[in-house]
Amino acid sequence: MMASCGTSLVGRIVIDKCVRNERLMIQIDLITGFLGAGKTTFIKEYTRAMNAQGKKVGIIENDFGGVNVDMLLLKDLQNPLCVSEQILSDGDPVTYKRRLKAKLIAMSMQGFQRIIIEPSGIFDMDAFLDTLYDEPVCNWYELANVIAIVDAHFPETISKESAYMMTSQIAHAGKIVFSKCQDTSAEDLLRTKDSIKDVLAMYKCSRILREEDYLAKDWKTLTAEDFQNLFQAGYKTADYGKVWMDQQKQFGSLAFLELGMQLGEVKEVAKHLFAEPAFGNVLRVKGLVKGNDSFYQSYNFTRNEEAVDTMRDGQEVLVVIGENLCKEQISALFSK
Repeated sequence: MMASCGTSLVGRIVIDKCVRNERLMIQIDLITGFLGAGKTTFIKEYTRAMNAQGKKVGIIENDFGGVNVDMLLLKDLQNPLCVSEQILSDGDPVTYKRRLKAKLIAMSMQGFQRIIIEPSGIFDMDAFLDTLYDEPVCNWYELANVIAIVDAHFPETISKESAYMMTSQIAHAGKIVFSKCQDTSAEDLLRTKDSIKDVLAMYKCSRILREEDYLAKDWKTLTAEDFQNLFQAGYKTADYGKVWMDQQKQFGSLAFLELGMQLGEVKEVAKHLFAEPAFGNVLRVKGLVKGNDSFYQSYNFTRNEEAVDTMRDGQEVLVVIGENLCKEQISALFSK
């Protein structure tokens, strides 16, 4: 008999697959990862590989902030086999759960074989799992994979709050996929793996990581076999110390529209924001600027990384995301 949707979290995850397969369930892949890890870039490659197999895919984007920049970056994926939707929750878990549930219900009758969910980089797994195993969502969907994207250049310092977010994501991941491996030495990658274990130990996570849990490869060289293995990554259950956190107070975002800035100006502003503690702990600056022609340039800056791409459609926007942001001082930079 199928486990009740109202049972405990572990009980809801350990479900009789034979009974669930009596009806066609829509599979959900959750792609997690902290801010700036490269989730959106990975989802592009992952979705294209899935579309190449003829599967109809729905993508749900949950960006942390009032403007969903990542949704704009996924526009070029739109085709008869791929539809992108969005949720804006501004880090509020109650709002996130309500809107995610409504979105999944709305998408359940559209013929998708797979739903890919990209939550914000500030995300607690429990809110997602509670929604997925709640009625009526549990009648149509089953969790297939949890894939955690981790920047191979692990930051030298990380707050306890950020470490907790990473723990909640990695603890459940069937596969941990490193980004930016092409720019990372074997020694640095080994150091990153040790840092991940230290983060898990901080919250007494029971997950034991093995080499087969990692994928460390330049994404441009991923083969059909690599993607097939990712499509079957699965997910894990692990215990770790739960921490109550007011995400809206700890983490925040500011969005600025139509600033008329060029990419070089944005880079200088980003450097200033990362370097000056008075602005708070700025974790990421991302957005789009208008290029010299009809194209836009998308950018994603962290303290140690700069990623720039080109896209045809867009909107001029600059988003600042971080911990304990001083909104007045940051806003003052753009009011002159």
